[in-house]
Amino acid sequence: MRARYAISNIAAIGRPGRCGPVSYLHGLPIVGGSAGDDLKFERTHILHDGRFVTNAASLVLFETSLPFAPFKFQHFERTNIRFVVTGAEPSQRLITEIDGYPAASRYAELLNVAVDTLGYTIFSRNPLTISVAGEEYIRSIQRINEDGSLGLYSAIDEGIVLRIGHGVDPLNAAERAFASVRQVVGNPQLIVGFDCVLRRLELAETGHLKSIEKTFMDNNVVGFCTYGEQFNGLHINQTFTGVALGY
Repeated sequence: MRARYAISNIAAIGRPGRCGPVSYLHGLPIVGGSAGDDLKFERTHILHDGRFVTNAASLVLFETSLPFAPFKFQHFERTNIRFVVTGAEPSQRLITEIDGYPAASRYAELLNVAVDTLGYTIFSRNPLTISVAGEEYIRSIQRINEDGSLGLYSAIDEGIVLRIGHGVDPLNAAERAFASVRQVVGNPQLIVGFDCVLRRLELAETGHLKSIEKTFMDNNVVGFCTYGEQFNGLHINQTFTGVALGY
């Protein structure tokens, strides 16, 4: 029996293996990632039909009889620090209030740090997590604004219940994910992956990058670093998403 899925520099689509929850688009789950611009955060492009375009998604549909599995992993777990987004500007990806207080000051209070210490290091080590069907997904903070709001890399809305994430061993998280994939497809001949650029920056800072790169090579991973990842119906951050193909 042949199965259908798609791969592109924005998304990959496929029928599910046993590697996670499934949300459907006409019966097909989605994994993928967004293009980047070398951390300028100004304007991104994708190559389509011989030309570069912006504000677009590229999707390629494949058909195969090979076993395959969409999957995702991250090296953060949720903590007991829980809060509600009581003010947001979804179109700007801004959180303006947390628990009825100015977002940045409340986030700092929950972490027991001073507001003026908030920045990339704290944001990347303490991302926000959302629970969907018992699975944790990451929403990362990009910046603190002059008005005390928090800008995110991914979608946000009022009324969402979030927790603050806590980092775990990234190499162990990757190895467990690939072991789960091998249970579905055997030893993969190819994994098309989309890995968050924030993960790469953190792994380089913490000295884990070479070991993760070796794990990727051992599992035949190809792909690129992204400005946000897609898994089923959710836009997430600080996550690796991909589709593995067996023999």
